[in-house]
Amino acid sequence: MKKFLVFVLGFVSGIVFALGLLFIVSSVIDKHDVNFFEQPGECLISKSSLKVFQVIEPNVALAVINGEWASGVYLLVNSEGKMYYDDQIIKLPAGKCFKQIGTYKYPTKDDSLKTVPVVKIM
Repeated sequence: MKKFLVFVLGFVSGIVFALGLLFIVSSVIDKHDVNFFEQPGECLISKSSLKVFQVIEPNVALAVINGEWASGVYLLVNSEGKMYYDDQIIKLPAGKCFKQIGTYKYPTKDDSLKTVPVVKIM
């Protein structure tokens, strides 16, 4: 009986977690033009860190590789509850990589639209 109860509680908590994640993602989608892939892509970035230059939501930020603008801009998202701040260096844990999970379109200062990859540590 205990095993069944543990299974049911795990199942229910998984559903609650998934709904919470969908709520967070939907709040970002409502404010910005974000398109998510059905499945994560391959490892996109081989460098070991990204530097945040603009926080969009507490867990969503625009970042560049090691502060190098020429290398490109990425939208970095997480679902682990970590909060980003400006000029933060996001180091890649061993055995993980930055995988592309979608694209993000946003207006620049000169009112042109820029599309960048959405990445997540996986």
